[in-house]
Amino acid sequence: MWKQLPHTAGEERAQILLELAQDAVERNSGEEALALAEEARGIYSNLGASVHNVEVAKSIFGIGLALKQLHREKEAAEVLNEAIALQRESGFQYLPDTYRTQGQYFLEAKDYESAVKSYLEAAQVDEVDGDDEFLAVDFFNVGRSYFSWEKYEQAIEFFKKTRSILKKRRDLHGISWSDHYLAESYIKLGSPEAALASATSAYSIGELRKHNELLCKGAFAKAKALMMLGDFDQVSKDLGEADYLASASCDWDLMVEIQEEYRKLHLNLNQFEEAAKVEARIATIREILE
Repeated sequence: MWKQLPHTAGEERAQILLELAQDAVERNSGEEALALAEEARGIYSNLGASVHNVEVAKSIFGIGLALKQLHREKEAAEVLNEAIALQRESGFQYLPDTYRTQGQYFLEAKDYESAVKSYLEAAQVDEVDGDDEFLAVDFFNVGRSYFSWEKYEQAIEFFKKTRSILKKRRDLHGISWSDHYLAESYIKLGSPEAALASATSAYSIGELRKHNELLCKGAFAKAKALMMLGDFDQVSKDLGEADYLASASCDWDLMVEIQEEYRKLHLNLNQFEEAAKVEARIATIREILE
């Protein structure tokens, strides 16, 4: 494509530039991708009204993708506002996809309020179109955003909405992850009975699917709920399973969280020497990770 580029102009050149920008993103060359996408956007600006809105929106989307590659997520999300406006004007069929991408960028930028707004915009289109499959996806993402925002009651509301849709669709995989987040939300709110019910459901589906990540997180959520309920014998069993499964992953943060629960368990059982050993182990791992 680089050989073709000097012999092109106008829309043809812009299209090649966007293809090269996409290739640069795949090569983790964010600066190059951004320069190429911005040049394409400039060409479309000069061509004015002769260019279809959807094509201009593609160039803006390319700029957003490059900014995301450069870890400038907030800028990437905000750039997409212009693409969304153009897609709305032209009645673009896949507008919800752009809202979802924007929501993900905002979520990664930790702008949770904006992430919620983007995902709800996508959900609104889904409801008009009667698309339950993607409505569940968008409600789930709203729930994730609220969870990250530490607004757990709102998160529960949307995970329940997601679960209701997925139950009608018999989507056990989706239900299991909704239950996982419900369990974690209930734990944060200090509702161990509700947390245990949701965690047990998520774990049961994980058992059926032989899904190690879900089994690990389900067992861990059960252990945290049981700790709050004072059932320390069962806590030890569930923590042991979570610990074993986590050790086969590369999720060091999860492993540290599990060790924290072990420390709490030892303290509850008046095993202060064991608790101190675990605390020292956690400190060592955290020092390495920082």
